[in-house]
Amino acid sequence: MKPLSLGAFDLIVGRRRLMGSPAGSRRDLRDTLAFAAAHGVRPKVSRASLQDLAGGLGEMDKGHMRGRTVVEP
Repeated sequence: MKPLSLGAFDLIVGRRRLMGSPAGSRRDLRDTLAFAAAHGVRPKVSRASLQDLAGGLGEMDKGHMRGRTVVEP
């Protein structure tokens, strides 16, 4: 596989995002998502405002965060 050459400016101006999976293939990811949908598995997501980001990072450092946190402007 060749390295991907893409600048941050291209991502920002094109309103694009780059996503990947830390483990498994695309098929593994599709199978996992299909299993989750079939069995009602839902991710645990919390929201934090940009102003509360420092507090959220403190909670993460303490190991108190569970799941994913989405930062909202």
